[in-house]
Amino acid sequence: MLFSKRTLLTAVAVSLSGSLSFTQPARQELTLAAKKIVIDNLSRLLLNNYIFADTAFKMANYIKLQLTTGKYDRTDKSADFAVRLTTDLRSVYNDKHLSVEYDANPENAAAQSSYIAQAAKLMEAAETARQQNYGFSKTAVLNGNIGYIALNGFFDLNDKSSQTVNSAFDLLRNVNTLIIDLRLNGGGQADMVHYISSLFLKERTHLNDFYVRKTNTLQRNWSAPRAQSDIWGNVPLYILVSSYTCSAAEEFAYDMQCLHRAVIVGEVTQGAAHPAERLSIGNGFSVNIPFARPINPVTKTNWEICGVKPDISVKANKALDEAIQIIFQRQAASSDSLTSKNAKWLYFIYKAKHHPYKLNLQSLKRFAGNYAGNKITLEQGNQLFYTSSTDYKVKLIAISKTTFLLDAEFDNRELIFHYGKKEGSDKMYFNLDGSLSAGFIKY
Repeated sequence: MLFSKRTLLTAVAVSLSGSLSFTQPARQELTLAAKKIVIDNLSRLLLNNYIFADTAFKMANYIKLQLTTGKYDRTDKSADFAVRLTTDLRSVYNDKHLSVEYDANPENAAAQSSYIAQAAKLMEAAETARQQNYGFSKTAVLNGNIGYIALNGFFDLNDKSSQTVNSAFDLLRNVNTLIIDLRLNGGGQADMVHYISSLFLKERTHLNDFYVRKTNTLQRNWSAPRAQSDIWGNVPLYILVSSYTCSAAEEFAYDMQCLHRAVIVGEVTQGAAHPAERLSIGNGFSVNIPFARPINPVTKTNWEICGVKPDISVKANKALDEAIQIIFQRQAASSDSLTSKNAKWLYFIYKAKHHPYKLNLQSLKRFAGNYAGNKITLEQGNQLFYTSSTDYKVKLIAISKTTFLLDAEFDNRELIFHYGKKEGSDKMYFNLDGSLSAGFIKY
């Protein structure tokens, strides 16, 4: 291990030793001399640690030029100065893991660095992770036996988090296809990325490397297949991403895409690839400095700046619908007749629910009535509802002049209305995959 996993793709607090200069407490006026010392310390840290030496040189020179030409003269609030420095550094190279921060109470730093305080922080972080179910906000089986996991973060890999991962995937072990939703995932820990990645790779596979510029060393990361990998190694995988998807979430999507192990659906991601560590600049200021970069063994590069480019581009709020439709289409083309037949039926229902047939109000009124205890009511102005004799109530979606779907996730029946010329011949039928029920007479 070349550096702590805790620093991978997330900023962490690191104490700084060395000969950095410090001014008086940060609550005093932010003088020109104080700004100069902050910039000198920041420049030195960038030159010693930032992943790209030439870029660090340009950044240091740029903020020094801004200082000497008076561009920072009117910035007299420490918080504003931190924001300005971040903006200026990123104007040289838009590294989203690079940032300058300000703490209005720097005198707390020593107390917070104590063993007891650090232990308390770890306990708090562990409880936060538990409260967020280690990132697993939703696990479900959708129509068509499609597994769905909404994963909103990659937390520290430990006994409890790994048990949560295993339990979530065990619940879905019989699905035909899996969707992992990273649209609200802002990143986290690389070791958890590698742990989950290993599920989908039956053989030990080279995932990526991390190059550390300061030590000129390379950390190689491989998958570690386990018993569950025999199941998930064959399951088709779809990963949903958005412009919010960042850091460790990007690593997972990028690695799976490069290995041709997943189809990525959604928007281009943020483009934040470099793991960072947090270092003090003094006077309440600190900087998150990216110190390493991932290298994918297939592309020989990473997703920094450019982001992960989806295989299927679609707005984030449409990504789940798009993935489901693609899955149904591919299942419909299956050589297995039962799989194909079921997928065609589900795809038809799915399309109909998203593109309902348009009927005028007069036509809708015609369907209202009581069909042997099954009630059809017109509510909310122009919306038909079906209520069974047992008070099961659901909205109806028109797919033709006389045919409707029940708008419930796992109710795939159709309602078909037939109107005869004789009184008492109006009927309603249920249809499920071509099997027609007995008619319910309207009265």
